[in-house]
Amino acid sequence: MLRLMGTKGINRILVNTVAKPSPESVKQFHDQLLVADIDNLSDDYIRHVYYSQLLPGAQNSFLSLLENVLTLKGWRKSLYIGDKLSQLKITVHFVWGDQDAFEKPESALPKVSAIDEYTFGKVEDAGHCPWLDQPEYCSRLISSLLKK
Repeated sequence: MLRLMGTKGINRILVNTVAKPSPESVKQFHDQLLVADIDNLSDDYIRHVYYSQLLPGAQNSFLSLLENVLTLKGWRKSLYIGDKLSQLKITVHFVWGDQDAFEKPESALPKVSAIDEYTFGKVEDAGHCPWLDQPEYCSRLISSLLKK
């Protein structure tokens, strides 16, 4: 579905039919891609995301993003920077959910280790947006990383 949402024309049809903004579609999107446990999200959060999707231009911005990073075959290869990570000369801090729908920590860590100075905080019971599943833990982790 995400690849279709990145395809110009098809995505507009989807947004006006099966992917039309609704509280239920917000929950479904978060459940499939962003969080490990949809029950971690409050009804207020779901409503906020839904209402933000109704703002003028909001759907266009999201679809434009997807159109620029996805094809029907997947992520645009020209945007891949994994082979350039070793060139980074700064410390990079990663906060990674153990249930990330896009890439699991076990396969991400070897790529990340190409960076000379990095930290990798794995967050248990969390998805692609670990701060939504484990906000307190992520706050403590980020605070400790910033103090270093």
